[in-house]
Amino acid sequence: KLPPEKGKMEILDAMFYVACICTLAIIASLITFREAPPTPPSPSAEAQREPIYSGIKKLARNKNFLLFSTSLAGLLLVIHLLASSLEAMLSPFNITSTESGYVGVAFITIGLFGAATFSYFLSKTKKYKFAFMILMWGTLGTLLALIFTLDLEV
Repeated sequence: KLPPEKGKMEILDAMFYVACICTLAIIASLITFREAPPTPPSPSAEAQREPIYSGIKKLARNKNFLLFSTSLAGLLLVIHLLASSLEAMLSPFNITSTESGYVGVAFITIGLFGAATFSYFLSKTKKYKFAFMILMWGTLGTLLALIFTLDLEV
């Protein structure tokens, strides 16, 4: 185990190296970046578009969009809160920080598997509302299962 001061220095060094790499990548992209490609990237790039503000006004009046975006924002809020406070939530149940990390990895793995499965399902069926409802209810079920299984002794 590293002493705290040495650990802090290693983290700061790693952050410095990442900052250097990002700075080099930004400089390289600024030097080589063009204002526009020599040819349009696709036929849709040449199409006339509606002004952004009128599109935003239409979305603000669309009840289905507002319901969807509110639901999705709530789902993302729950996932973010769960991920950021997972160790604090699990520590009263005598679950160590290492085991909390395993739970976090399980959440990420299951999320990636679900994303791959649902993207395949959506590309084949185009049933977006059905898939969204399944994901919302599945998230609720998963959180309820987490709540009710935390106190079980294994």
